[in-house]
Amino acid sequence: MKIETTTQSELIIHINNQHPIEVLDFTQSMASFALEYNHHSKSDDFKLYIKEVKSGSIIATLVAAAPTLLPFAEHANSVIEFATHLKNAFDRLTGKPSDTALDMTSLTNITKLVEPIAKDRGATLNIHTINVYGNVENSFNVTNLDANAIQNNARREMEGLKEPISAYQNKVVLYFSQARGDNKKGDKGIIELISKKEVKVAFDSQELKSRMIIEADHNIFDRAYIVDVKVQTVNDKPVLYTITEFYESIELGD
Repeated sequence: MKIETTTQSELIIHINNQHPIEVLDFTQSMASFALEYNHHSKSDDFKLYIKEVKSGSIIATLVAAAPTLLPFAEHANSVIEFATHLKNAFDRLTGKPSDTALDMTSLTNITKLVEPIAKDRGATLNIHTINVYGNVENSFNVTNLDANAIQNNARREMEGLKEPISAYQNKVVLYFSQARGDNKKGDKGIIELISKKEVKVAFDSQELKSRMIIEADHNIFDRAYIVDVKVQTVNDKPVLYTITEFYESIELGD
């Protein structure tokens, strides 16, 4: 396949490794560069291609090109913009000031991208870009310590981005371990059928909470409630019970 290109910016990736790199780790790293470039550029036409691989640890020169299209001027600096994105992402994930937002896809790509560096205590990833005039635009590096911090923080953020899974339970028994007699949040309860641990409780409507708690003429902690609930879980653990229907209460001593 012939790739039509003109003079263009280049992304230089230099992995200075102390130990041999597993082929799978290297290929996944290169693939993750390409995947993150596509994700960041939001272009289906232009992709990263390896222009040259040099000796001296691993030095790869990448360019953006389109197999079927003539290069467009607006893509001339896309690899420079991409390198800036990577620098900002690395800064964020190593605790440095950065306002770059990272979604699940970027966090996954970046975790795999630095894998060869994270596995080798003496390794360093050096990245720099060269513009169409031959001048260096970006130049930064990632050490082994940086790579491990990037992966750990990326995985932590990925856990936080996981969407809760919802399921409905009908006519289950709930009792409150904590409740507020006003309109504010802070209610907690236990549904032993689901979990022995207390979980945050919300109500489908304020009228429902008023009927169950605010206007109750009894001690709510002495009673259990038969309810329909929407159960939201993260990592198979319940994090929120939303009461959607209330049928009756029963004294716990009965």
